Amino acid sequence: MAFGGAVPTANGKFIQVELCRTHDHDSFARSIANDAYYTASKLLQYNIPDKPWETIVSHNQVSLTYHETNHSDPTGYFSNWGYSMNLLYDMIEYYYNNLKTTGSAYGINAATQEAINPNSTIKVNNKNGSYVPLVAFNNNQMTKIRNRALANHTAWYTDQTKDVNGTTYRRVATNEWVSTSYLE
Repeated sequence: MAFGGAVPTANGKFIQVELCRTHDHDSFARSIANDAYYTASKLLQYNIPDKPWETIVSHNQVSLTYHETNHSDPTGYFSNWGYSMNLLYDMIEYYYNNLKTTGSAYGINAATQEAINPNSTIKVNNKNGSYVPLVAFNNNQMTKIRNRALANHTAWYTDQTKDVNGTTYRRVATNEWVSTSYLE
């Protein structure tokens, strides 16, 4: 797994994971959690061991190894938030071990995860469509988000629940919510 587009030599050896740049701590934390979960799930999907610096590398590490670019991301970006690749490796390991042993990101029964841990990772799927729609709330008015959606069978960190007109929504971004009817 390589964080960021790599170089010709590395592009054929790693799955590329792009990390979104954010502008507040809340979005940064959710972005990191989503990337760590995604990385762990791909390692397991392709039967790749969790080995920092070997099977999981940053663009900076690729630059230092192959000398085909001078990119140093996400090192500088992480340091702006007081974060590091080692902390990301720890989070990936946490998700990897829990997914491998229990099938759940948090090491609990997936059927009860919602009730036990509202700050959790959810997996979404629209059985009647090719994507999962999102909504936004402004002054308690719900609007459909038309320029973004969630891919089916993807995991998202969520930290808030909102009940509106008998439907429960989970927050997956600053003001982007998904109906719990789309949870796998």
